[in-house]
Amino acid sequence: MQTGVSPAPTTKPSTSGGPHMDPSKIDVVINKKHPLNPLTYSPSVATVDCAGNGSAIINVQAVQDFQAMCQAAAAAGVPLGVSSSYRSYSNQITTYNYWVKQSGVAGADTYSARPGYSEHQTGLAIDFRVPGGAVLSDFPGTGQQKWLAANAPSFGFVQRYTPENTPITGYSAESWHFRYIGRVNAENYIRSGVGSLEAFWNIPGGLY
Repeated sequence: MQTGVSPAPTTKPSTSGGPHMDPSKIDVVINKKHPLNPLTYSPSVATVDCAGNGSAIINVQAVQDFQAMCQAAAAAGVPLGVSSSYRSYSNQITTYNYWVKQSGVAGADTYSARPGYSEHQTGLAIDFRVPGGAVLSDFPGTGQQKWLAANAPSFGFVQRYTPENTPITGYSAESWHFRYIGRVNAENYIRSGVGSLEAFWNIPGGLY
């Protein structure tokens, strides 16, 4: 039996099917009110090279666009490194419990997802970094961060957590965390001008 995981949210999550709730689809929305169903869901993933700057374990549906983006960034002189990509349910237990020890449950919940509630478990989320860099907090303002902000949507990736959408996502801003939703969806998302996938697809968000 695995221990140390925070108690289940008091708000009953939506786990009955419906639009944007199928974890096998690239348009799935995972947040504090919409966990994976089942919680232990495991996608089909592949280990993919990022233009010679390390690799990522990602959902097979994102492989082609991820590789194209890595190559374009390297060609632009801002090669991308990967800090974190796919995390299994068991890995998320370890990750979340570590941050609970550091910040307590309330603190950890502002930046780390509970097991079964993490986008990383879909294999569609990637935390980028400067190659060789280790501290994510140093990522904002780098050439890589600026390039991703301007170009990632062209490859189907959008920044998931921004300062403006914190109230609806329930997470602090993360300039390094990008979510794959496909090129067409990303183009429409940027054109819409909304600040979150929740607003884009009319999915409830906020805290647990």
